[in-house]
Amino acid sequence: MADSPRYDVRVVLCDLDGAPISLLTNISHLLSGPFRANRPQSLTFQVPSDDPMVNLAHTDTYVDPASGSVVQFPYLSEGNRTVKVYRRDAAAVAGTPGTGASPYGSTPPWTIFYIWRVWQLDDEGDEDTATTTVTCFDNWQVLNHRACLGSVASYGSTVYYIDRVDNVAKGLVDASNAFVGPTGITTSGGTFDAPTEVEVTYDEYFVGVALADLTNMGICDVILDPIDSIDGTHARLSIRGTAGNYKPNAVFAWDLGNRSIQKISRTTDMETVANLGHMFGGTSVPSVEADVVTNGFTLVSTWADTDSQARYTVLEDQPVQNQITNQALLDTLALEEAALRANPRELLTIVPNPDKAPIVKTEYWIHDTVPVFASRRLRKPIIGVSRVYGLDWGRDDDGFELVSQIITSEDAE
Repeated sequence: MADSPRYDVRVVLCDLDGAPISLLTNISHLLSGPFRANRPQSLTFQVPSDDPMVNLAHTDTYVDPASGSVVQFPYLSEGNRTVKVYRRDAAAVAGTPGTGASPYGSTPPWTIFYIWRVWQLDDEGDEDTATTTVTCFDNWQVLNHRACLGSVASYGSTVYYIDRVDNVAKGLVDASNAFVGPTGITTSGGTFDAPTEVEVTYDEYFVGVALADLTNMGICDVILDPIDSIDGTHARLSIRGTAGNYKPNAVFAWDLGNRSIQKISRTTDMETVANLGHMFGGTSVPSVEADVVTNGFTLVSTWADTDSQARYTVLEDQPVQNQITNQALLDTLALEEAALRANPRELLTIVPNPDKAPIVKTEYWIHDTVPVFASRRLRKPIIGVSRVYGLDWGRDDDGFELVSQIITSEDAE
């Protein structure tokens, strides 16, 4: 099997609209971006604080509250800067005309990998050096600071939805864009195919937290695809019933086949097993009868798996979904719990061989399912497919893209 191609990485500092300010590729170090399904994505790296690409005064300004004078922001600033990462095949033929929209490099074309907001800066200097640690988040983090609104911008009111889950999620983002201001996320052109109906209420709640709650129900996935623009739009929202695809050619094998795994670890534990459960929903109205306090939930759904009970003894759980006021939906969620929690959960952590492994985002990505193989040398063989719900992405010392870890599970969230 031929070695996998290596990808160059380019790091561009931009303003809040996405227009380039400076190129950080050669001065950034320890670049690391952990990606996790259905959560805000982050990026960290370090740069020399005294480099002109970092500390030169930019054209945008602010009024210093202490002196009242107008001060120019440095190139690298928190809150009003974005970081765009581009990648290209390092082995591509030099001289190929560029077709990408990236502002730097054209032979061969750079393509956008992901976009983050600069959220936190930590400056540290000693007698010899000054270093700034940069922490970035994607625009989901903005949604964590946007209130849930309905069809009108009415703060302090209960926001109520009874609709398809994709319409609920889309409506929350659209309302924030319309009534508060741009979030950097557009719903235009997104895919919305999560049809499960939900009935939810939000009191003084935030959009990002609400999206995470909806994904925690197991009925949808949230996707933010990067948009390489200079108009302040950085991501396109999609709400999928189940995101990702089966990638049969993205094979990860430890001691078999292409040996694309350098190291593998597997954890199986009983902590999540629940083969008898009562899931509660609706309104809780406590009442006291003798020495028993009854919570008085208006909805309840029960599941039981007798095979699992015979194998592991009876293990119970009593999850509460108090935002669910529809019995059919509660029953659906209980059935999903029964399927997911009948057996011990298995988590695989894979360290890919960079010369043999499939190419991230080209051949597989978050939410996709991939074949994973290991022989009985790992106590119990692994022969099947697992869903990717996390990976640690970064750049190695030679400037090439590196995936240092992939986290998969047969029953991943």
